[in-house]
Amino acid sequence: MVLSKQNENTELNFNYSLDDILNDNNCYNGWYLVFKYIYEYYSHDVIMELLKDNNKAERFIIGYI
Repeated sequence: MVLSKQNENTELNFNYSLDDILNDNNCYNGWYLVFKYIYEYYSHDVIMELLKDNNKAERFIIGYI
């Protein structure tokens, strides 16, 4: 969604709890906003590390929500 700019002209508000992000299978907009933030502010290497290690990714997300 981020790379295709699917939501580029859509205003999305982040109104998700940590539980929503980590446990709700239908939280596409929440994950979109999390990934968009990471994509815009962090390097390719950081993104690849987070994609390779679920525990590291979860700790990273918990630190920002």
